[in-house]
This record gives sequence, structure tokens and C-alpha cells, in this order.
Amino acid sequence: MNNESAFSHLHPLTLMLWFSFILCATVLTTNPAIALLSLFAASLHRALTVGVKPRQVALMAVFMLAVTLLNPLFSHHGVTVLFFLGGLPITREALLFGAFMSVLCAAAVLWCSSLSLCMTSDKVIYLFGRPFPKLAVLLSLTLRLIPLFLSEYKRMMEVRKACGLYDSSSLFGRARSSLTVFSALVTMILEDSVDTADSMRSRGVELKGRTAYSEYRFRRGDLLTAAVTAAALVFVVLSGAGGYLGFSFYPSVTELPLNSAAVASYIFFGAAALVPSITEVSLWRRLNLTACASDIPTAKNTL
Repeated sequence: MNNESAFSHLHPLTLMLWFSFILCATVLTTNPAIALLSLFAASLHRALTVGVKPRQVALMAVFMLAVTLLNPLFSHHGVTVLFFLGGLPITREALLFGAFMSVLCAAAVLWCSSLSLCMTSDKVIYLFGRPFPKLAVLLSLTLRLIPLFLSEYKRMMEVRKACGLYDSSSLFGRARSSLTVFSALVTMILEDSVDTADSMRSRGVELKGRTAYSEYRFRRGDLLTAAVTAAALVFVVLSGAGGYLGFSFYPSVTELPLNSAAVASYIFFGAAALVPSITEVSLWRRLNLTACASDIPTAKNTL
């Protein structure tokens, strides 16, 4: 799989609006259908862009299971008691709410990963460089932080192992070596952030009338994506404000809303959430057709 996302070729404004809507709808919803649709769309886009990695899938599954099981241990609300653990009631409502929160957290993590893949530093500077230069630099550094952190952590660990400074004899030794690398890495990241901010300031990032490095055009795909996002936003906001998407876990689990407004909201939200995956698949098919056409030998005139 190619790590470059076809969805990232859209206009930065379209990408920012789309991710803002999807992340806000995912984090703020209390409807399980919206959360499951968001998780499915985020997982599908992740699989189409970077592929399915068993280790990451296992870590995400363990994380979701931990969130699901930990919530009933701290929250004992609900009317349906399943059993008692140390004198504390474990309720079905708390268990289901923990599963719901695990779906929300997993979907948010996957969408943030897609955001870091699609919204590069030059796109952030393009959007916010003129009106909010300091905010643009801050967002650019934030999006760059996690990939830089992981790559530098791996490099430092390899250097320490090569120098014989990594203690792998016991769990305490491995933890101490990892904390040493983590401390040095945090110091390096903070110093690098200060140097980057000073460098950007000296290059005139706060000057008025500055131009962007990259120029983007609003194309037909941007218009279609914006239209689907706007329709989904209207349906979800109006349905939520009208109480048509209402769902509650406490004190007892209510029925999933299946009225006409709720179903329309599910359809439009699902369509908007699947836009990146549809973009990836359509580009993949177009590239395959182009490759097949290039492999066809051309007839030569032998006369």
C-alpha cells in the first residue's frame, strides 16, 4: 500500500471542513449507529491507505477491550446488575457504555491518523499562514510531532543498543532504558520546536502579504465533497437538535432511533464518512486501468 492518500489531493479548505465535521460528530455523538459508522469508515480508509497491520489491529483491539472492561469498574450506574465484584455492582449499562466509548476513542484515533496523513505542513501554512501565522506554525509543529517522535525514538533506541547501553536483562532494566531515551527525546523535541519557531520568525512568517509555497485550486471533487459534507452536517445537526437521534445508556439503555430523520442522518453521515475510501478506490481503479493500457503493445506499421 502507498502511504500517500488520494483524499489528500483535495483542497486544504475542503479537507479541514470535512475532518472538522467528522471528528466533531464522532466525539460529540451519543448515538451508537453514528459511532459505528465512523469507526467502520475510519478503519476502511486506514486499510486502503497504509494497509492492514496485524500488530496495530491487535493493539487497537486490546485498547478497546480495556476501555470496555474498565468503565464498569469505576462507574456503577444502571438498573441492570450483572454481578457483584468486591461488593460493587457491575451493571449492563456501564458495560455497554464502556463499549460505546471504546468505539468512539478508536474512531477518533484512526481519523486523527488520517488527518496527519492528509493535512501536511504546507497545507496548514496555506490555510492559516496569512490570517493566523502563529497558529499555522503551532498546528504544523503539532501535526509533525508524533511521526517525528516515533522515528527519533526508534533511532535513539537503536543507537543505545549498538553502544551496549540498553539493559535487556530484566523488566526494570528495559523500563529504565526506555525512560532514559524518552527523557532525552522530550528535551530534543522541545529544543527543536524552539529552533523551528525562531527560524520561521526570522524567515518572515509574521510579515503581511506573504505568499504560500503551494497553490491549490478548488476542483470538482472539492465541490462534491463539500456538498456531501454540508448535507450530512445539516441532517445530523437538525436531527440531533430535534431529538431524533437521542440515545441514552443510563439509567437504562433506550432503543436505537430508527425514525425517518434518524435514518436519513445515518445515510448522509455514512456517505460523508465514506468519501475518503471512495476516493481511494476510484483512484486505485483509474491507476490500474492506466497501467493496463500502458502494457498493451502498440501495432507498428511494417509497410
